[in-house]
Amino acid sequence: MLEKIIGKKSHQLSADDLRELVAGYSRVVIDFGCGDGMLPYRLAQQNPDVFYIGIDAARESLAVASAKAAKKPSRGGCANALFLCSNVLDDMPDLHGIADEIQWNFPWGSLMRALVASDANAMGNMIAASKKEADFVFYLNLYVFENDNQRTDMGLPEIDNDFVENTLRPTWKKLGIVVEETSFLPPDKLKDHPSTWAGRLIRRSGRNTLLMTGKIHHG
Repeated sequence: MLEKIIGKKSHQLSADDLRELVAGYSRVVIDFGCGDGMLPYRLAQQNPDVFYIGIDAARESLAVASAKAAKKPSRGGCANALFLCSNVLDDMPDLHGIADEIQWNFPWGSLMRALVASDANAMGNMIAASKKEADFVFYLNLYVFENDNQRTDMGLPEIDNDFVENTLRPTWKKLGIVVEETSFLPPDKLKDHPSTWAGRLIRRSGRNTLLMTGKIHHG
């Protein structure tokens, strides 16, 4: 069973119930590690034909966005946004090929470490939740990685084009995640990004962001 969050309350949700909720929408987008959930909530308001699922391990972080989404449409609610409490670094309940697109938006802490290290659980959960040939979008702010002392203290690699091309791309490809485009974006390119956490990182650090996009293959 999945744990659905609405405000400060949690409810059980079956895989069948989830499929009923997303039926009829043109696309299903999952935001793994969505933090406060405001990004999927805002995107859901902007794109009523797309169903957004925000997933985070900290249920209290999802309280505000999930409560907003559950309101009547006249008060800012949107039926096309759902928030689940689950840890993508663990064995998650099986979302079983539901997503047309997976997003990783500015991961931090243990999730950031896991993605840079191509953690098997994180990658496996992404693939399991995806439809065949689903899209993925991965934003990684380089706040920590461009600070040599902090990066060394945290045991993180240097994120540059060489690391992307010779480590991330081939490792992810073996798992079935094909990176098609990469870009190193300066802060001004993301100043209007609707993610709360992105805004804090970009304004605070003034550092670049790595954007990777591609396809998720099965088998």
